[in-house]
Amino acid sequence: MGGKRTVGDIKGNSFGSNTNIQGDYVSQSNIKQKTEIQSALNDLEQKIKLISDEKSKEDVSLYFDMLLKYIEENKPTKIEKCLTKIKEIIGVTASMLTIASKFGVTL
Repeated sequence: MGGKRTVGDIKGNSFGSNTNIQGDYVSQSNIKQKTEIQSALNDLEQKIKLISDEKSKEDVSLYFDMLLKYIEENKPTKIEKCLTKIKEIIGVTASMLTIASKFGVTL
């Protein structure tokens, strides 16, 4: 059982969503838009639709589209920036807090 072990670096590689990496101390995560996140995004989108000022609605919609992209790419820093910009226009909503908590960002 004490066979030779080879340790390699797999950083910078791209794997599909059904990849299984085995080894000691491996931590795997698969970020998908879970039901709770999707529900929060739907709620936020509905709030955006209710904005009466067209310029504000346009600005928030732009940040919302970027937010969707960054959630898909799992980029917490960029998610936080989008949520902060949205917050400046519409204030904090429960849906925004849900999204922020799932990605470990603060509003």
